[in-house]
Order: sequence, then C-alpha cells, then structure tokens
Amino acid sequence: MKNLSSQQLSFILMVTAMCCLPGMDAMAKYLSQTMPVMQVIWFRYLGQFLVVLCILSSSLRASVKTNNLGTQLLRSVTLFGTTICFFFSLKFIDQGQAAATFQVAPLIISLLAMLFLGERLGVKKYLGILIGFTGAIIIVQPQQFYFSAFALLPLLAATFYAIYAVLTRSLGEGDDARTTLFYTTALGAVVTCMMIPFVWVSPSTIAEIAAIAVMVTLASFGHFLLIKAFQLNGASDLAPLNYFGLVFALLWGAFLFDETPAVTTLIGSVMVVGAGLFVMKVYVESK
Repeated sequence: MKNLSSQQLSFILMVTAMCCLPGMDAMAKYLSQTMPVMQVIWFRYLGQFLVVLCILSSSLRASVKTNNLGTQLLRSVTLFGTTICFFFSLKFIDQGQAAATFQVAPLIISLLAMLFLGERLGVKKYLGILIGFTGAIIIVQPQQFYFSAFALLPLLAATFYAIYAVLTRSLGEGDDARTTLFYTTALGAVVTCMMIPFVWVSPSTIAEIAAIAVMVTLASFGHFLLIKAFQLNGASDLAPLNYFGLVFALLWGAFLFDETPAVTTLIGSVMVVGAGLFVMKVYVESK
C-alpha cells in the first residue's frame, strides 16, 4: 500500500465501497423476507447513526448547529425516502434489477440541476439522458402483462436520491461536513425509532442476527471508504466507479439468491451505464 499513489488508493477504496454497499442491500433483502421492511430500515439507520455519534463524539454540539435547518431536514427526508423505496423494492424484485434501474439517478440529477441550480445541459446531455431513461424503461418493462408496480420503486428511489444530491449541492459550504453527516442519519434514526414498536418482530435465528450485524457493518464501512476515497481524489475521477455497484449488485444477487439477470435487464443496464458515463464525460469536457 505504501507504494500506491493517492489516486490509485482512492480507486481501490472506491471499488471496495461499491462492493460493500450492494452487500448491505443484499442483507436487507434477506432480512425483509422474514421481518418488516421498516424494521430492517431501523436496523440500518440506527446502526449507522450510532457509528456517526462515535465519530462526532468530540464535536457533537458543534455538529448539530446549522444555519440551514430546513434544507438539512428536507435533504434527510429525501434520503430516508430513497432507503424506504429501495429496500421495499428488494423485497419484491431481483437485486440486480433494482440496482440497474437505480442507476438513472445521475441522469435525474442532471435534469434537476438544470431546473433548480441553473446548470446548462446542451444537446449531448439531453441525448444521454434520453438514452438512459430508455434503458430504464427496458429494465422495468411496463408494457409486459406480468409487470409489477414494485419495479417502479427503484426509479422512485433514484428520484428521491437525485433531489437529495441537488439539495446537498445547494448547501455548498454553508455547513460543515460533520453537520451534514449528522443530519444524514439522525432523522431516519429518530423516525424509525418512533415506528419500531408498531412493527417489531424479534429475530428468531442466528442467521438473521448475523445478517443484521453484517448489514450495519457493511453500511458503516462502505460509507467510511467513500469518504476516504473522496478525500484522496476528485469526484469527477471517482464518479465512473459508482457503476461497479451495479456489477457487485448482480454478483450478490446471483450468489445469495440465485438470481439470473434477464436479457432486458442486461441490455437496459448497458444503456443506463453508458448514458451516465457519456453525460459525465460531456460534463467534465465542459469544465
């Protein structure tokens, strides 16, 4: 590791994070088969919130203070909505299909940035976004007679996530990163703690307890690696590696749930990922 440049190390950290986070989703999918999805979300949020509290323990009072409380809370709500929609989708559809549909998030971010942040798209970006959404439609297949509305949940999750990203970008340097980190998990932890007495089902097997521990560990470790990677390298250099998350999601689904991606999922995935990389390339070239 000592001989690696900071750029090389950031790539390794980013790819490792992209393996951990779909692993967290896989554990959530496994747990949602035997317990309420909101309880799974509670485990995920509470576990990560406790880790955040440990990280911020020496500066917690300063981290809570914000001059943008409304934006921070709205941002937290949209991330919470992302988690709810995506975790519920995992209960009913394949992990690979959910992850592939979710990859339209960067394209939605581009649209919202144009509408609310005044960023210009241009013809090439419009073309990329159109191709990406066409790929998403191919994955979801709404024209099929066996179409399930649950297939739309990852698309809704991607929309929530795009709003979350735009709100985060709109904060700029208004709040310290520690403040934003605190509010990212705090609202979800508080809301799910209020709901958990009404949905609680006690874990009944060692496998469930182990899955909960693995889910929380992968979530915390994955986000820690993301933070470290972005500290070592620029966002534009690391952004394409986000698509490794789709590859690992397909692998987790195949390994744990014996999922075989449909041809339409693979074709749509190539279109969505290709469109996202194209839009990203156009954005970098315009800088």
